[in-house]
Amino acid sequence: MKYNIHLFDVAFNIINEYKELTIDSPYVFPILTNNHENKINTRIQSALKGLNSDIKKIAKELKIDKKVTSYTSRHTFATILKMAGESTEIISEILGHANTSTTQIYLNDFEEKTLKDSAEKAVNAVL
Repeated sequence: MKYNIHLFDVAFNIINEYKELTIDSPYVFPILTNNHENKINTRIQSALKGLNSDIKKIAKELKIDKKVTSYTSRHTFATILKMAGESTEIISEILGHANTSTTQIYLNDFEEKTLKDSAEKAVNAVL
């Protein structure tokens, strides 16, 4: 699958830092290498655990007292886009989902709250 991704300068600079280490690799970062073909899932889980540990440290530093993970970060990102009026199709593409039904799972909580809030506004307007 081929992706067309806009990179902000900060992301582009991070990727360039690892460029020399991944010249002969199909991967962007040296977390996975050609030598790990049979251990890819283990390496992915290890990298994800490290990422979530870093996110937890950042949350603690920012005095966020909620559980924050890569999943909640993606969920929050999707919700913010939806609240800003972005279409589910665009959000799905940004998140790299194969179809919008996966994205819809991310947005269901948002839509339930929006429906409840809208219904409450309607009741309050009548009263």
